[in-house]
Amino acid sequence: MSRTVIGTSGSGTTFESRAVACLLAAMLGEAGGLGDGAGLVIENIELQRSGAVAGFDDAVVRHRLPAGGIRTTVIQIKRTLSGERSDPAFKRPIAEAARYIQANPGDTHRFRIVTGQSGFGPRDVERTALAARLSITADDFWQRWADPAAANAGERAFAEAVAWVIEEEFDGPSPSLAWELLKRFSLIVADLEEAGSLHEHWALRNLERALSDPASAPDLLRELDHIAADAARVAGALDRSILVRELTDRFALSAPERLAPCLARLDREAELALASIRDDILGFRLPRANSTTQLSGQLAEGQNIRLGGAAGSGKSAILKRLAEEVTCH
Repeated sequence: MSRTVIGTSGSGTTFESRAVACLLAAMLGEAGGLGDGAGLVIENIELQRSGAVAGFDDAVVRHRLPAGGIRTTVIQIKRTLSGERSDPAFKRPIAEAARYIQANPGDTHRFRIVTGQSGFGPRDVERTALAARLSITADDFWQRWADPAAANAGERAFAEAVAWVIEEEFDGPSPSLAWELLKRFSLIVADLEEAGSLHEHWALRNLERALSDPASAPDLLRELDHIAADAARVAGALDRSILVRELTDRFALSAPERLAPCLARLDREAELALASIRDDILGFRLPRANSTTQLSGQLAEGQNIRLGGAAGSGKSAILKRLAEEVTCH
């Protein structure tokens, strides 16, 4: 099961409630929020609950994975993140996440900071996390990431900041622990207090899908802001059915879209697309076990994958082999 824990201490009521309101909008629209992996759907949200990951006990969001099961992402919301590795807004959650990983080696929690402003570039964090996930070992990652040709200054600075916090908190370096954390970490810079907010636009699009009258989406988003603040005060728990019950007297909510016919059509089109891809040379199929095994493991964890390479290098063939393997299982 996947649960997203959102720490909101110090973020300010308006920023905090707007961030949670965007998650509630995604849940009503049966979607994920910005920064969630493709196909993830928010199942429910618990606010201000104890017993979660230390430092991330303000809210818990559970995501349904496309292939079944639930994944947990723990999130801390801060209005500002300076980009200094000694900043408590960065140092404390990194340290707590590392302690959690060390104490729960088989757990697959994800860790995220949501902030209004950040000295760390979200693209640098995203690419560092991708490189960590696409590394066989910690040594493989750190040796590659030290090469200026592999990572830019911002990417190396973020990875080094995580490693520094762990070294400070654990009385010595732990490259493997830092690598494990980097694989699961993400940073979202939420423009919730800016005109033309992308996050607000995303929330409104989700609400338009959930409403019989899409024009009432802005009013519904404002109502979700109030619900988020009220639920936090009473340590509430919300899923889609509870939200619908709370809102049905004021808003005409539509039934969830039935996607089965669309999925069936996509299946047929996918079969035709796969059939058109050649993955043999004069009838001989090249072995691609290493690539497909690694990609299958990442897909099972709900990760986003970017496959690159020169024209004719076999990208489509690998994807075809991967699709066949997933279908067989």
